[in-house]
Amino acid sequence: MTDRTILVVGTYDTKDDELTYIAQVIRAQGGGVLTMDVSVLGDPSVPTDLSKH
Repeated sequence: MTDRTILVVGTYDTKDDELTYIAQVIRAQGGGVLTMDVSVLGDPSVPTDLSKH
């Protein structure tokens, strides 16, 4: 089996807690994660791997 990375994409200005939780669960199970913010209003509490800026 090949190693794979999961991209967690979402609006981190309104769904920060939920998206962070999903990324943590994937990492806890040994998966690779990249996070991407596609929001238009505020900024996430912690910077994502791929910023909207």
